[in-house]
Amino acid sequence: MTNWSCRSKSPVAFGYSAERPLEIESTDPKVKAALILMETHTENTLDIPSLAASVGISRRQLERLFTNHAKASPATIYKRVRLERAKLLLKRTNAPPIDIGVEVGFENSSHFSRSFKQAFGKTPTEWRTAAEA
Repeated sequence: MTNWSCRSKSPVAFGYSAERPLEIESTDPKVKAALILMETHTENTLDIPSLAASVGISRRQLERLFTNHAKASPATIYKRVRLERAKLLLKRTNAPPIDIGVEVGFENSSHFSRSFKQAFGKTPTEWRTAAEA
């Protein structure tokens, strides 16, 4: 089973250190390396073949490892990493949602808003309002 918890010390934009948005229990060093790359490349995202090459394996091998260890594709996990980072930024900053969407690698606000709502059940603005209440 995948274990999602918040822990890390990687710096992010808007001047604070964020917690690690996802913790995937894995003993595989290639999966761990790919996750670190995902977390450090939220704004200027890497495509999956480049991510795989960066950890020294093929795209297909990376997909198999993620399916076995994280029960999801690398693309799905990468999107989740970016959305979890957006959620932290929404909670900890007053930056407009559009700026946060760009910061986590979304090219336009509508795609960010739709993806966020699909993942968390609320738009970024709705989520922030509820979190502040």
